[in-house]
Amino acid sequence: MENRLEALRIEIDKLIYEKQPEKIRFFIEHLYSVARYCSLLALKRNLNQEIAMTSGMLHDIANVNGDCGNVNHPLKGTEQSEVLLKTMGLYTDEEIKIITTAILKHGDKQAIHEPYDEVLKDADVLSHCFYNPDFPISEWEIGRYTNILIELGSLGSIPMEFKTHPFGTLVDYIWADIISFHNGKWIFSKHKKRTTWETQGGHIEKGETPLEAAKRELTEEAGAVDFDIEPLCDYWASGLINGVEVTGQGQVFFANVRTLAEIPSHSEMEKISLFDSPPSNLTYPHYSHDIFPLALKKLNGLANK
Repeated sequence: MENRLEALRIEIDKLIYEKQPEKIRFFIEHLYSVARYCSLLALKRNLNQEIAMTSGMLHDIANVNGDCGNVNHPLKGTEQSEVLLKTMGLYTDEEIKIITTAILKHGDKQAIHEPYDEVLKDADVLSHCFYNPDFPISEWEIGRYTNILIELGSLGSIPMEFKTHPFGTLVDYIWADIISFHNGKWIFSKHKKRTTWETQGGHIEKGETPLEAAKRELTEEAGAVDFDIEPLCDYWASGLINGVEVTGQGQVFFANVRTLAEIPSHSEMEKISLFDSPPSNLTYPHYSHDIFPLALKKLNGLANK
């Protein structure tokens, strides 16, 4: 069976040498760096690395063809990629649709689309941000870039300090978080603007107690309607979260959810999923070492009663 990535590489190299001989270094460096980041992120997110890499290799094909001035080069690139892939005769119609859709959506970095679309957008951002560490990161990329670093478990030069304390020992809480379970499985929520998974929680609103905020957030972000909730711990956090620098205290609660309903339409969360263990692609990975073990210990205690 022919190696499709190498066959595609030959076609792309040929196109670059023919159309943009004066920019050979730029296009080869950018297209293939994006492709490699696509491969890394696809591996991390349990997606097909070959399909993701193909979208990365082709995402700026319109620019290679001299359409840099076109305001909608993703659309032009979608059309040109579809023609090239069909001409090669190595890809199925379904694969071509996934690849070309990712190319079409890759310019819209502010929105969240399908998994392969997000892989290409994130890979494009990584290529821009790692091109030269002395160059400032664009304002429109910093939030997505920060989320990628959090997902990969490396905040680079962005420090995150996190420490747990016994419940009720801190003051001036600004967050209420919940570690929740349903039928013995962890409940994680997916934000509409992120590709990672997170526990429920958020800011304590004026006039609310941390417990009241926790109950509200559990319903809003997980659709929980019947549950038992109890204290777990306090925490102090300082650093950059989702592109915003924060410092403050929070309280964490443990919830055993008996009944789940639909997530309210006004919720920031898109959906929930039940896990046997916490997923690797977490929005807030600093929970892993301190808070998750406390929650698991409490869950095991309930199971042994």
